[in-house]
Amino acid sequence: MISSSFYDTEGTHGYLMKVDEYLDTLWRKVIDIYPNETYIFTHAWDGDGFILAGEHQAAGVGNGTFIAKVDTEGQYLWHTVLHEPEEGSYRNRYISAIPEGYIVSGAEGGGIDTEGQIEFYDTQTEVLTTLTNNESAILRGIMSHHIRDNGDIIVTQPIRVTDYPGAVNPEFAYAKSNLYRLDLDIIELELLGEYDGGGEWITGGIVKTIESSQDGLVQLGRTYLEIDESLRQISFVMKLTEDYQVDWYTELSNEICSGCVNELYDIEQAPDGGYVMVGKFNSPEDPYDKTWLVKVDACGDLVWQGCAPVGISEFQIPDSRLEIYPNPVSGNEINIRFPQEVMVEKVVMVDALGRIIPNSKFNIQGSGQFKLESVILNLESLPAGLYTLLITTKDGGVYSEKVMIE
Repeated sequence: MISSSFYDTEGTHGYLMKVDEYLDTLWRKVIDIYPNETYIFTHAWDGDGFILAGEHQAAGVGNGTFIAKVDTEGQYLWHTVLHEPEEGSYRNRYISAIPEGYIVSGAEGGGIDTEGQIEFYDTQTEVLTTLTNNESAILRGIMSHHIRDNGDIIVTQPIRVTDYPGAVNPEFAYAKSNLYRLDLDIIELELLGEYDGGGEWITGGIVKTIESSQDGLVQLGRTYLEIDESLRQISFVMKLTEDYQVDWYTELSNEICSGCVNELYDIEQAPDGGYVMVGKFNSPEDPYDKTWLVKVDACGDLVWQGCAPVGISEFQIPDSRLEIYPNPVSGNEINIRFPQEVMVEKVVMVDALGRIIPNSKFNIQGSGQFKLESVILNLESLPAGLYTLLITTKDGGVYSEKVMIE
């Protein structure tokens, strides 16, 4: 299941989507607990459904936080307010289910008053313990947490080190990421390590921590680097050994440019020992968000990356589906019939490694531009294998279907 939020002309809505092993969509759900002001971030399985971490807003005040429960099909069951917006500004980003209840991490406050925060709730969502930690007067210190296979609770928090010279935005400062083990018996944080990317990180922090099959942890993060006398946003992935030393560290960007967004926000380990990450990319020349996919091997070396126009516009896809035949394809052609309301702008094929097949590899044959009833793709130059067919519509929607060429 995928949890996220999307914005339209009415406001922000929580969004859930379940896909199968081929990434075909099984169902989509909109979660509007607070109409037009519902933000959903992470989720966790709690034994019979999914528990969600979210935020909500009220006019003229900061963010409040909540947790919600949905069943295996994404149907809303219940939600509980953790902090009302009137109490201040909160961030509620990471959630885990444990036998005793739930662990939620994020931050309290905003701007120069931000404090990292982690909270423990029982199964009735009554708060048991709240722990805050603020070593920074400027940098937003949003805590994230990860429960290790051995039961250790690992907490990560970005910490301001010193001001970035000449920064117009006071939140731009040289930063490090502190790694802690949380001792539940005495409710204290034990410092395990400090990391700063060679002293060059500016703001940012860790967005997700996972276990590594090679032992230790892998952390995905975002930061800025000073390149050509300007700040450029990038992402990074680093491997920590069992004693929390840096094994390898890899900086990642779809493109380095002034004003470019290189933002990865999820990571999973692949069966071959490498790591696959997903996020978004845009640039001043093309400011619309595009999905950014990256894979590194078990040593952190880049294997492939791709950028496809399938970002937030996927939320606008109509419910009606394409007709694709034959599929699997045993010949050199495939037929696509579109729903009547679809205005086609572009058709591309993506291979199993996420690479877009150049338009020269196949020819689109149809009747007229945009308003196509059907098209025929000539696939004679493509080798056998599994591909993804991406169709971008004139209004920004995207259809995605798997195609098998035999």
